[in-house]
Amino acid sequence: AVVSTQSTGSVKVEEPSVKDKGKSGKKSKEEETPLIGFIEYYRYATALDGLLIATGVLFAIFKGFSWPAIMIIFGEMIDSMGTNAKNDTSSVSDQMLKFTIWYIAVGVFQIVAGYIASAFLNISAERQTARVRKAYFRAM
Repeated sequence: AVVSTQSTGSVKVEEPSVKDKGKSGKKSKEEETPLIGFIEYYRYATALDGLLIATGVLFAIFKGFSWPAIMIIFGEMIDSMGTNAKNDTSSVSDQMLKFTIWYIAVGVFQIVAGYIASAFLNISAERQTARVRKAYFRAM
């Protein structure tokens, strides 16, 4: 199958067939394959599938936001090391404990958000795949 993307965002799927090919090996103009729009890929999705997809994408975005948060925490940690270097070691230790707790919290958030995003998107994909298979077997 040949898949090509049009400038309008549509996707054209062509299935090569021996009987459709002329001497030059190309399809004739009157037998053009219809274009499929991006939204039509989700024609087997229900409202619940849409909710699962939206929630999964939202949690994936949240997971992505945690990386800049880690960089901010790291920067604050380095700054606190510089300012507390002249003080006693107990204040540095207290600051490092605070940053350790922040790192653990962000790490747990990343695990939970990643799991929810992956699970919701996979559940939606499996539900849609089951509907496509049922429609295919009914058409046979």
